[in-house]
Amino acid sequence: SAPARSRAHQIPDGFEPNETNRRVAAEQGVSINDELPQFIDYHRARRSTMKDWHAALNTWLRNAKKFGGGTSGRGRPIGETPYERGQRMARERGIIQ
Repeated sequence: SAPARSRAHQIPDGFEPNETNRRVAAEQGVSINDELPQFIDYHRARRSTMKDWHAALNTWLRNAKKFGGGTSGRGRPIGETPYERGQRMARERGIIQ
């Protein structure tokens, strides 16, 4: 893996989960495929900077159930805010990516 950068930076384009992230998601019973786009959108919208984005994703995955991770069975995330619903609907309709 790439050496850790000493300064915090915004999430890189093309950020992909590593094996540890996938293991943490499996252990927590959450879907990496559902959580990753939310994680990326959340941090891009806030212009977050981190030294270790994979560690940040692990924290997100560990907190996903507490903050409404998972789905309601209808494909809609539990605890979805109105903003998140609008973003999801826009993505589903191809208005945004």
